[in-house]
Amino acid sequence: MEVTQLTRVYRYDGIDLPVPPHLATDPAALRAYHATLYPAILNAEAVDAGATNGALVTEYRRAVGTKGMSGRRILSDEQIEEMVDLRERGRSSAQIAEHFTARGTPISQGSIAWQCLRVGADAPAKLRYKLPQPKEPYRRGGRVVRPFTSEDDSLLRVLDMQGFSIAVIARRMGRGANSIRGRLYTLARRDARAEEASGITV
Repeated sequence: MEVTQLTRVYRYDGIDLPVPPHLATDPAALRAYHATLYPAILNAEAVDAGATNGALVTEYRRAVGTKGMSGRRILSDEQIEEMVDLRERGRSSAQIAEHFTARGTPISQGSIAWQCLRVGADAPAKLRYKLPQPKEPYRRGGRVVRPFTSEDDSLLRVLDMQGFSIAVIARRMGRGANSIRGRLYTLARRDARAEEASGITV
């Protein structure tokens, strides 16, 4: 009798996630790794979705309307305000993550960076530094990342202004929903910095 060994696939928001071999047998460590790609996974529920195309599928699903660790946000509204204050005073994402972790709320540097981007919290201008941006596709965490071009940004701005949903824009541009959402946050921060540099106030 031949026994077929099924592989394990981890999926979030319709996207198959990379599984580094050294983390394949450690679900907790693997979840932490996946959360560096999509921070919402930290609070998502891991659900056995059965076998598909010869693979066992585990889906990370956001818990909606439930209580407890699987259904609540990592940071409360008060902690979000504290995070913003720390960021605007010049603390790095790593320092802010250490701050909350030391006080009983474990959170990754990636999650802090995402939350700061989401709410528009930025470091003081004198502490900002510009990282070189790749122009060609590259691999990160076992998957190919396509950098946004100026043409992509222009199309994204137009579609957003026309009121299309994140899901529709993602399908139109052939990208993941989180990729589109994150890029919109990035463009908003870029606009805010440009306004700040030009002395424009709202």
